Amino acid sequence: MQCNVAQLLKQPTGTTRTYRFDERLEPVDGLPRRAVVSVLLTRTNRGILAQGTARVEVHCQCSRCLEEFDTQLEFDFEEEYLPTRDIATGAFLPAPEDDSAFLIDENHILDFTEAVRQYTVINTPIRVLCRPDCAGLCPTCGKNLNFGGCDCPPEPADPRLAALASLLDRLSTA
Repeated sequence: MQCNVAQLLKQPTGTTRTYRFDERLEPVDGLPRRAVVSVLLTRTNRGILAQGTARVEVHCQCSRCLEEFDTQLEFDFEEEYLPTRDIATGAFLPAPEDDSAFLIDENHILDFTEAVRQYTVINTPIRVLCRPDCAGLCPTCGKNLNFGGCDCPPEPADPRLAALASLLDRLSTA
């Protein structure tokens, strides 16, 4: 997900360009497997502002049943990219004070891959489910309950909740 922004860097502040990417990526932890990105690039007084929308396919593990599956996330992003080389003179520019700033490389190539990876990590839910009604694993034998029940005996009811159970029985018969 790269584009050459040399011509945009020569334009006055406020000039825009639109790009669309649809790429398969190397399956690495934390990186999406596929990304569809639409981005609007705007020339700023310091560099280029990228505002876009990404739809990514990520490989996850269900928090309940531990099955692996692919899911899609969609999110908006906005980042400013700063040049490392002056477009007019070719001289290297001083490094920005912010170490986490996104940079345009010395060949004026802007790469969205790291920004999309970071936004993917931020937008991935902490507890991902393979489906909303996932039954999870049996706490006794570990069988995946999505494929059917297990032969484990039911756990005995907590005697401290007996009063509540009798109240529920009375309410259900009333």
